[in-house]
Amino acid sequence: MLNAEQLSEFKRDGIIKIPAAFTADDAARMGDVLWAELARRHGIKR
Repeated sequence: MLNAEQLSEFKRDGIIKIPAAFTADDAARMGDVLWAELARRHGIKR
């Protein structure tokens, strides 16, 4: 659940930081998947 400050930030910026939502290793793996998909679909290299 978002607190009032987070909700206000989301409404203002369209994005918020949620500390500890996932680990740095998880983020790195998600980034790898994203870059692989961009390369496959659009030829975009990292």
